[in-house]
Amino acid sequence: SVVGHTGSGKSTLAQHLNGILIPQTGSVLVDGMAVTEKSPSLRTIRQRVGLVFQYPEQQLFAENVFEEIAFAPRNWGVPEGDIPELVRQSLALIGLDEGYLGRSPFRLSGGEKRKVAIASVLSASPEYLVLDEPTAGLDAFSKKELVKLLDRLKGKGYGILLVTHDLDIALQTSDRILVLNQGQQVLHDAPSGVMAYLQSNHVPGLQSPDIVALST
Repeated sequence: SVVGHTGSGKSTLAQHLNGILIPQTGSVLVDGMAVTEKSPSLRTIRQRVGLVFQYPEQQLFAENVFEEIAFAPRNWGVPEGDIPELVRQSLALIGLDEGYLGRSPFRLSGGEKRKVAIASVLSASPEYLVLDEPTAGLDAFSKKELVKLLDRLKGKGYGILLVTHDLDIALQTSDRILVLNQGQQVLHDAPSGVMAYLQSNHVPGLQSPDIVALST
């Protein structure tokens, strides 16, 4: 996970990972491939790294869920005959049934929209999934459902980078956590190391969970 307060650079970092933004200084490497404007590997990087935006409305556009999920494989040149099965597989991965395929994505609940946005990225068969504030605006039940979904995808071998201001979720779900402040790395450690650091160091916008504070 990448955590930090608003304006710390989390979303900017996320958008560098598949070339939506190109680094002006320094470098971004994806499996050894450089993210540069004229990189011959840029198309491969964008297919390998799927980015789910903070607000599903920024990503959803099609008339129905089937066309939404089918867009990415069509864009990458997948034969039309293979697309229905890809769509069904992606829908199954996110835990929605085929009854959703004919529905408008804009008439779904917030949690369902988020799942469809994730499915529309999974249909391109990425290796990595970058999610920018996926729990924003969700109620407690939908947050739990989303965390279960991410855990399920992790178990299937996807590399997942979660950009979030929700430290509780980051601590529960992450193998490693990167803490940012004003575009700079504060800490990159396991959840236990991040908890220990926050008990004795102040990072703007981040606070140890209540259970951690209570235990100390």
